[in-house]
Amino acid sequence: MNQSTSILWLAVLAAAGAYAQGPSQPNSDQTPIVEVVGCLSPADAGWVLTKASEPAVAPTSFTTPEAVKAAAEKPLGTEQYRLLGAGSFSPESHKGQKMVVRGLLIKSTINARINLTSFQMLAETCTR
Repeated sequence: MNQSTSILWLAVLAAAGAYAQGPSQPNSDQTPIVEVVGCLSPADAGWVLTKASEPAVAPTSFTTPEAVKAAAEKPLGTEQYRLLGAGSFSPESHKGQKMVVRGLLIKSTINARINLTSFQMLAETCTR
């Protein structure tokens, strides 16, 4: 076996070892992605989710069709969150609608915020 073949085999074995370990586990100090259901309203120069549920840790940053169906059954709550990055989701067309959002929760004693990664309509109106 020549030197270049040996190096190739070492690279293949190293890659196989890394693959066998599986995906890395998130550190406990990482901020989790959360999911919140609420009513979309304009506020100041941005958007807020009112009558919002408590944040629940989400398994992904995106919302699957199955997750949207499950979220539609969740009740509204009493929380409020300022939405960061809402502009890229065209929120104007969803004003007053029941929404499910996912993103990074930024806790604050004054103004909790969610930096959005997903933004989905659940119902045309926000009555339940």
